Amino acid sequence: MPPRHRRNEKQNVAQPAVRESAGLPVAWLDEAPAGIWFVGCHGGAGTTTLSHTAHEARDGGRCWPIPHTGAVKVVLVAHPDVQGLRTAGAAARQYAEDPRLRARVRLLGLALVSWAPGRLPRHLVQVRQSLRRAFPRIWDIEYMPELRLGESLADMRPPKSLQTLQDDLERMEDDHWADSLRWANQEDGDPR
Repeated sequence: MPPRHRRNEKQNVAQPAVRESAGLPVAWLDEAPAGIWFVGCHGGAGTTTLSHTAHEARDGGRCWPIPHTGAVKVVLVAHPDVQGLRTAGAAARQYAEDPRLRARVRLLGLALVSWAPGRLPRHLVQVRQSLRRAFPRIWDIEYMPELRLGESLADMRPPKSLQTLQDDLERMEDDHWADSLRWANQEDGDPR
């Protein structure tokens, strides 16, 4: 039997039990709780902030939540910088290569949370584009200066990119919609 995880009930964060390979560590869950897990590809990615955007969303920290029974829905979170895009790519490869992850985790997509205003440099845009095949959906969450000033998401009007994420996640509660997302994107010529 795989090792059990420790769970911080107050923060609803799964604690990693084992780092089994390159990529993110794994946290074994006794059951598959409802809701969507935001899992950071690196520290400070924005999982805590994004976990306040969806009903029953959970901050997964920096580990894959793997239930012993059932499956969980996961959105990976990273910054759109060199390190963030590399770690997102490594997590996507880990997901593709690990049959336990594919059996117990429904990877809904990647949220790229900007930590600075402005456009990405051309090189980073190209790296981001190369990740489109690895994820069913990529959300680009724009920089929110209000968060740096101490405001919470509840106190501010969410930017359009965050509202799009919220709307998509609400629709993803319908499993059929999430399953058909990849096929719809491929038919439209979008390889996400």
